[in-house]
Amino acid sequence: RVHGIPIGDQMRSANAAVTTLLDSREPFVYADCYTFTLRDGTKLRYTNAQYAIDFIPYGEVNPARFEAKKVLIDGMKFKSSIGIDVDEQDCKMYVAPGQTINGVDFLTAVRRGVLDKAILYRERLYMSDWGQPVKGGVVMFIGRVSTLDPAGDTTVMMKVKSETVTLDENMPRNYFQMECKHTLFDGGCTLNKAAFAVAGLAGASSTSIQINWASATADTYDLGTVTMESGANVGQKRTIRRSDGSSLLLVTPFEYPVAENDAFKAYPGCDLQYDTCLNKFSNQDNYRGFPYVPTPERAY
Repeated sequence: RVHGIPIGDQMRSANAAVTTLLDSREPFVYADCYTFTLRDGTKLRYTNAQYAIDFIPYGEVNPARFEAKKVLIDGMKFKSSIGIDVDEQDCKMYVAPGQTINGVDFLTAVRRGVLDKAILYRERLYMSDWGQPVKGGVVMFIGRVSTLDPAGDTTVMMKVKSETVTLDENMPRNYFQMECKHTLFDGGCTLNKAAFAVAGLAGASSTSIQINWASATADTYDLGTVTMESGANVGQKRTIRRSDGSSLLLVTPFEYPVAENDAFKAYPGCDLQYDTCLNKFSNQDNYRGFPYVPTPERAY
């Protein structure tokens, strides 16, 4: 019991030192500490406190250090309920510059899926004051990382779910398919869209669905996009069906005809194949398809 409130399961239990500290009504401090256990067994430990904390984590026998001011986690809440409902929470990770996972830049590792399905323990450690020995801890959450979405140079949006989520799974999270799972220029692809923009001017006899352009290199802009920067269609964007060396043929027409010398920016497209990722973008390290999966006709 803590302040007379029963703590029924082992996950929420507190040792006598913590109970005595809380019941004493004396000032105390606490720190939330997080342990990520990756699929290869690597453990990453962080605390939201201002100082690193040494403590024996839940379920372990040796002391470990929770690093401060490196990765901060915000938004996790405590939930206690009866039943097998999945505790699903959205939170943010703020990553300090220079952080790595197994020698790889932290955000790059996130995009490559290193933290996918990592087991997460959240413990709240209690002390009489900063710098004093840890009295003990209470486990606030045990679950798994569900999704991660880098939202800038230092922030990652993270969704976590309690272990009961495994009861809901009836298929793998990732499909094994030949095509890449990423979308060109998204967080997993990592390529900077602005770096691939090519400025152009519409040629004579262009229409609302075809832009005549001498630099429309064959195949380069297939499945890409074009954004108008002047003329009657300024600000509008369309998908490119095909580039044939002299024009861009669009999937859907612009609202108005494209006039000669209307300015635009064209962006290349990707058909999600490995050869395209390698030869067109030199981005094979971030390819998330399985090009050697047999086709249905050959699988047996």
